[in-house]
Amino acid sequence: MDTVAHEAWRGYRTIRLGLAEADYERFMSDREFAKRGLDKGYREHPELFPEQWDKGDVLYGFTPQSRKQGLRCRRIRLRATRAVFTVAPSFVMPYMSARVEQVEKALFLMRFHVPCWAIAHVFRRDAMYAKKFDSEFDSGKDMTHALDISKARRPLQKQRRINVDFPDWMIESLDREASRLGVTRQSIIKVWLAERLEQTASNKRSKS
Repeated sequence: MDTVAHEAWRGYRTIRLGLAEADYERFMSDREFAKRGLDKGYREHPELFPEQWDKGDVLYGFTPQSRKQGLRCRRIRLRATRAVFTVAPSFVMPYMSARVEQVEKALFLMRFHVPCWAIAHVFRRDAMYAKKFDSEFDSGKDMTHALDISKARRPLQKQRRINVDFPDWMIESLDREASRLGVTRQSIIKVWLAERLEQTASNKRSKS
């Protein structure tokens, strides 16, 4: 399980753990399962954990249940510094504003520099909303709460399912990168394929 530690508000620190939603209940209810997951993450990527994690840690209760997602998070306390960290699952956005899968489509569009007004249009918002959305996004605010995900559409992107076989080493590499970024394996594959296709198209245009 890949993790990343960063400063959070109110003096807390958060470790965003690459945890599948299917494993969430067990992670919360089974102390040994939770410890194994954290230990595995530290063995694989110690540089992503807080300093002095190797001096030991203890499970330190839970956060209150979030109003938006109805989820709680485990807390960990370092033995050496007594600093308390919140362990947040990677399938939810910061501040429990949404599930990652709910905002994945909007974030995917942002990666390709789609303007905010266009994203607002895709998610069925009016022009005034788009202007406000653009302004607040440019000021650095987290706008995921403002997207009506239930009405999302993908213009000019009709989906078709295909089956592709990958060797084990490639799947493991994809999963590590997806877990590090807190997104799904499918998202990583889509983004990397899109980047390669875009690069190929650009090279063809430059030669013509």
